[in-house]
Amino acid sequence: METIIQHRIKNSPSDCSYYNELAYYYLKNSRPSLALFCFTESLRINPEQNDIFENACALFKYSHPIIPTELKPDSCFVSVIMRTYNRLDDIRESIQSVLSQTIHDFELIVINDGGLEEIKNIVDSFSSKKIKYFRLPTNKGQAGAFNAGLLKACGKYIAYLDDDDVYYSDHLEKLTSFLESYPEYDCVYSNTWWCYGEMVNGSFVEQTRKLLDRRPRQFDRDLVLKANYITTLSLVFRRSCIRKAGLFNEDFRNCEDKEHFLRLSLHCKFFQIDDITGEYRWKKNNTSNDSIKMWFMGDLLFKHYNYKYLSIIKLKAALNNGQTEQICKLFNEILPDLSVHISRHSNIELLFRANLYLAKKGSHSINTVISEKYLQNNALKCVKALLLGGELKSLLILSPRFLKKVFLKVSPLTATR
Repeated sequence: METIIQHRIKNSPSDCSYYNELAYYYLKNSRPSLALFCFTESLRINPEQNDIFENACALFKYSHPIIPTELKPDSCFVSVIMRTYNRLDDIRESIQSVLSQTIHDFELIVINDGGLEEIKNIVDSFSSKKIKYFRLPTNKGQAGAFNAGLLKACGKYIAYLDDDDVYYSDHLEKLTSFLESYPEYDCVYSNTWWCYGEMVNGSFVEQTRKLLDRRPRQFDRDLVLKANYITTLSLVFRRSCIRKAGLFNEDFRNCEDKEHFLRLSLHCKFFQIDDITGEYRWKKNNTSNDSIKMWFMGDLLFKHYNYKYLSIIKLKAALNNGQTEQICKLFNEILPDLSVHISRHSNIELLFRANLYLAKKGSHSINTVISEKYLQNNALKCVKALLLGGELKSLLILSPRFLKKVFLKVSPLTATR
């Protein structure tokens, strides 16, 4: 896979064949949602691929996040989920930073992701009833381990902490206090120091630190699409959000936290506080320090969530099958991002057809922006479709300059007299 990604970046980032090759690789390795992401990006580049369109349609059922059927009832205030894998030195400070919190009603769920048995000895050395330790029989990766923790959690609120990062002592108190005071918000996050260094004799030795981007202002979902500036340790959210946004996507081995946060942002209301409440520690041996795959996955996520091309593919399939309810639902999903979709010629006719179909059903009126854009691209087809659809009124309210263009084509003899 690395060879395919490197070749794509180096040679032809707009060649859909590389996305198709990756999609088949992910299918072979039982990662269907990633295959769907690649197929949809391939179709965004070149919509005229009938076989790829059929493959994407077959994977639609994998496009929905896994919503847990049962969550444990609330029995404590906060559940902190820590995934660990063979970090025998780092984890001590991370655990201690949780146990040193200024609030006391919490549980720390440590998920040993198929790693060394010695982790249990370290956990037991703290002699704390607040720690719940679980070892997975095989390594499931960050997403799988966090999901295991989420399904075992009993807290009203959820917090994450990697096994080499640390909270400041007031981290949980500050973030949960905000959510308690402002019930209209579901998720809150703080600022964190990004500390660069290395482990020396079992302790983290810091070399430099910086604030990635401190912004005490309104949450910006568009910015999350472009840069993963919310660190895993800085977020606290209501556990009930999982019923709406779903669990982590276990197909991802990189950027799983970003994908999780993006889905949360689709369903939940975020807020950022100005406080610095922890340290994200970056070392040379960090598992996330794989720049090529991180860049590729981040780019794939950006395109998938920004262009929402999966909705276009679903809309095309729904139109082909005459599924009125689905057409209406997808059309309404696309409308807020209409400017993105109509910038591509291949989408305009599809959106026009869907709009005309819904107008005939009486659920929508003709959208002037879509019809004018389609009129620009194919005036004769647009006019014919509106006339046959009984949309003479819509035709008449279109911009006069486009109507003039149409009549010049339809009646050239009249225009020369």
